[in-house]
Amino acid sequence: GTKGKVFVLDVRTPEEYARGHIPGAVNVPIGNLSTRIREMHISKETTIVTTCDHGGRSSRAALELRKMGYQATSFCRIEDWQKDGYKIKK
Repeated sequence: GTKGKVFVLDVRTPEEYARGHIPGAVNVPIGNLSTRIREMHISKETTIVTTCDHGGRSSRAALELRKMGYQATSFCRIEDWQKDGYKIKK
């Protein structure tokens, strides 16, 4: 199963995503979120971590996902991830 898995969702635009993102993050722009998430069949046990540039979109996305019954949390900003020494992919 997918219990204990973490799924990173980048809710920025494809252009922003292309400029650098967390490795393994899947790009689903916030405008397409509710449609795309249903097509992705993510388990409700999976923790979805949303991310964007400043935390605004990722917080909205996490809230929307929680309303839909998902375990979602907002990771906020890509810069914080980089500051913590994590790599980003371009």
